[in-house]
Amino acid sequence: MGQHLTYMKNKLREPSALVFLYERDRRKTPNKLFLFYEGDEDSSYYNAHVRKVFGAEIALHPFVCNGRKKVLEVLKRITKKYGRPKDALFFIDADHGRYLGEVIPRNKKLYTSTFYSFENYLVSKCALEILFLDLLGLNQSVESIDDCISEYTEAYEKFCRTMTLYTALILDFKARGFEPIAQNLKCNELVMLNLDTSTITKNFCLMQVCTKMKVDRSNYSLKEHVNWAKKLKQELPPNYIRGKWELSFFREFCDQYQDLVIARTSQSESKRILRKKLSYNNFIDYLASRLPTPPRLDVFLKKARREFTR
Repeated sequence: MGQHLTYMKNKLREPSALVFLYERDRRKTPNKLFLFYEGDEDSSYYNAHVRKVFGAEIALHPFVCNGRKKVLEVLKRITKKYGRPKDALFFIDADHGRYLGEVIPRNKKLYTSTFYSFENYLVSKCALEILFLDLLGLNQSVESIDDCISEYTEAYEKFCRTMTLYTALILDFKARGFEPIAQNLKCNELVMLNLDTSTITKNFCLMQVCTKMKVDRSNYSLKEHVNWAKKLKQELPPNYIRGKWELSFFREFCDQYQDLVIARTSQSESKRILRKKLSYNNFIDYLASRLPTPPRLDVFLKKARREFTR
């Protein structure tokens, strides 16, 4: 039964089905905004910002397309039939397209993330301050926020150096026509965060990494790997580090820092610290509603709202 439901759910996320549902539903409810996303997590993040700009009076209808290519295919079909409909917006991640010469279709209804993916927006010192005072339940009498940010900055810099190594490998394979499955690499398998010693240890085993990504070890090029690593060091880490890796690191830091503070404080003080840890999806929901809308996204949504309300 479960497999059948999954099958039916995926069929309803095929481009042809999504275009049909869009056409049917816009006839039923004209004053509705239709939003097309890569996945459920994208919907959680972007809906919060769309709601801020469009207000509570506009009904939102999110569609999940199961991937970037399918979002672009739905965009292509709807644009071909309706031109530039004011009631539809499309959202995709930049991924590594900018490094691989990918050409994204120019369309005023399409928003492409500035960073690798939307998750990268959630990792910041601003988010850390919010978590410091709210989710972590800490306060100035227990621990200085400056100390927290200092430890985070040190850990983050080491995390970025480590992840640059893996990203350079992925880009090298992609640039030479191979198809590494990067999502098979989990952040907690690549990086171990240890706040007690303020270090990040890495265990880079080329054979193991290639096996997980399903690429042949014999296709590895040390020269190209090093060249890509040099290129990436000139870039902002959120531009190339997979958003899921970065957000996983951020959650791990918050969890460990909370434990570390409790270990440092007296028993009476530690009882006042709120022990609340969120799942990956809840973490996205929690931060998306509290962080400011990224500038490019804010401009995109405000233009869309003006067109929608004409």
